[in-house]
Amino acid sequence: MQHIAAHNEGPAAFGIDPGSQIRGTSVPGELCDRIIDAVGYGVREWDFVTCRDSLRACSLVCKAWLPRSRMHLWTTVTLCGRNELQALSRVLTKYSHWGNNVFELNIDIDDAGWQTFPLLLAHKLPRMVQLRLQGRREHNGNLLLRPLHFSALSTFTSCLHWTEWRHCAVPSAPLYKATSVTRFQISDVALPSLSALGYVLISLPSLTTLICEFVSWDNDGSSLPFTPSTTGLLHIHDLSIRDMDFSEELLDGLLTIIDPKALDTLRVFPRSMDQIQNVGRLCDRAGPSLRHLFIGDTSKMSVGASNYPNPFPGLCNNINIKTLRFEAYGRDLRWLSLAVEHFQLPFLTRLIVMSNCPFKLRKLHLSQLDRCVSRIGFNPGEVVFEIYSYQLERLTRMLPEISRMMVKTCSRGALRFQPGPECEWWERL
Repeated sequence: MQHIAAHNEGPAAFGIDPGSQIRGTSVPGELCDRIIDAVGYGVREWDFVTCRDSLRACSLVCKAWLPRSRMHLWTTVTLCGRNELQALSRVLTKYSHWGNNVFELNIDIDDAGWQTFPLLLAHKLPRMVQLRLQGRREHNGNLLLRPLHFSALSTFTSCLHWTEWRHCAVPSAPLYKATSVTRFQISDVALPSLSALGYVLISLPSLTTLICEFVSWDNDGSSLPFTPSTTGLLHIHDLSIRDMDFSEELLDGLLTIIDPKALDTLRVFPRSMDQIQNVGRLCDRAGPSLRHLFIGDTSKMSVGASNYPNPFPGLCNNINIKTLRFEAYGRDLRWLSLAVEHFQLPFLTRLIVMSNCPFKLRKLHLSQLDRCVSRIGFNPGEVVFEIYSYQLERLTRMLPEISRMMVKTCSRGALRFQPGPECEWWERL
C-alpha cells in the first residue's frame, strides 16, 4: 500500500500535518489511533520490515503517537542472538510494563548459548501467547537445544538449587510454567531426547496449538518416558507434525501428556506405513472430536500397503470429520482410492486433493477414485483438486476428459479445481 511504502515521509504520507498539534488544530486521537493500527496490522500480516520502519516513523511524530506506536512495535519480538536477548532483558527490567505489549516471541537459535535463555525473561512477558523456536537447518546435526533448561524459567531460590535441578535426568516438574502461551512452534531443532520435547510441552499448560517441523532427537534418549503433567492433560486443539519420526514412542509420549478427545485438527506427514498406522491410532483416540484431518503425501508408500490388513486409517470413530485433505505430489492416485474406499464419514463436506497435473490423465486413475467418492456412506459435498498455478492452463485443456472419467462426481456438481494455497502448510485445511 502506498501509505506504508512512503513510511519515510512520516505522517505526511497520510495527509497529516505534523505540526497541527503545536498550532492548536490537533487531529482527533481516534483517527491517529486508526492510522497507527493500520500500520501495525501490516507488521503482522504484510511486510514486517517495511511496516516496522513505518511504525518507528510514527513513534517520532509527537509524544501523543509514541504509546500506540510502541504497543505495535512490541507486539512481535524476534531475537537472533544472545546479545539481543540480554539487551531485551535489560530493557524489560527497567521498563517492566513494556513486556505487556509482547504477544509473540520468535527465537532464532544459532548456538548452544541458548540453553538457558529464558532465565533472563522469566515473568517479564506475562501476555505472550505465541512462542517459536527456530534452529538453523544447515547446522541441525550439530545443534543441541536442551529444553530441560528451557523449561527452567526461574523460581529457584539459590544457585545451588538450580545446579541440582539442571543435572537431574528427568526433573519431576518444571520450575516455571508459561501459563499465557497458547501456540508453540518448534522447527529445525535437535533435542537431547524424545522425553525432552514432552518436558517442554508440560511447561506450557495453556497450550492449544502445537507445530513441530524438522525436529529430531538423540536416539539414545528416545526410550525415556514422557513426564506426566501434575496439572492435568494438555487440551491441544490443533496439532501439526511434519518431517519427524512419528514413531510409536512419540505417539505414546504425546498420549501421556495431551487429551486426545480435545483434538479438533490434525496435520501429519507420515514417512512409512508404520507411521500411518500410528496416525490411525491417534485418530481412534481422538474419536468424534476430530473434525479436520490433513495427511501429507503417502503416494510412495502404496507399494507396501498390501503387507498390512488395514493399511490406512479407517476413521471408524471419527464420524464428525468435515474436511479431509491429502497432498499427493506423485502422479498416481490409486493409493488415495485405497485410503478412502472404506471410509464412512456422513458429515464430510470437502475432500481436498493437492496433486500435480500429469501430461496423461490416465496415470491418475480418476475413474477408480470417482467410484470410491460416490458410494453410499462416503459422498463428500465437494471434491476439490488443488493444482499448482503454473499447471492451470494445461488443466483447462483437460477438463472435458476429466469430466468423462469422473462422471458420478461431475453429475452432482461436486467437482472443483482451484490453485494451490499460498499459506504455510500448518494453516491449510
